[in-house]
Amino acid sequence: MVGAKAIAGSLLLVISAATSAAGQATQEEAACTIRADVEKLLKDKQRYDQKVVCAVGRVHLQFEGDSLASGAGEIWVNYYEPPYTKQSVERERERMEAWKRKYQDQCVVIRGRFNLAETGHFGLWPAGLDKLETISSANLQECVAPIKPSKGTKK
Repeated sequence: MVGAKAIAGSLLLVISAATSAAGQATQEEAACTIRADVEKLLKDKQRYDQKVVCAVGRVHLQFEGDSLASGAGEIWVNYYEPPYTKQSVERERERMEAWKRKYQDQCVVIRGRFNLAETGHFGLWPAGLDKLETISSANLQECVAPIKPSKGTKK
């Protein structure tokens, strides 16, 4: 038979672990002071230009057509960072292939810099995200708005 002290100790350990996990999530959320879907970022693009944001939308990763979209908004996702060396391009390509395998066409949050000058391949997007830091799954309710087809995909 398990003693009351053992049960209380186990319960305390579970509560402590849950509190630590909750504290970590709070720190991550605090690190991202601007969280908005792509449509909102584009509606007030001057306000967000050059700021680190957590952009929410459906991600589509495709050669020369990498994008994040929500509602009527869509932005370029630039994962290559200067200086462009063979090693840096290969490293970034490997990172994006991993992201693609895990998150392709899913609702995500990408932490990066919102940049009006980053208009993507042939300037097809009104803005973009660069200096990408993280990607994670987002709550599906944040991506329920209808999404227009990506500029990089067939319509």
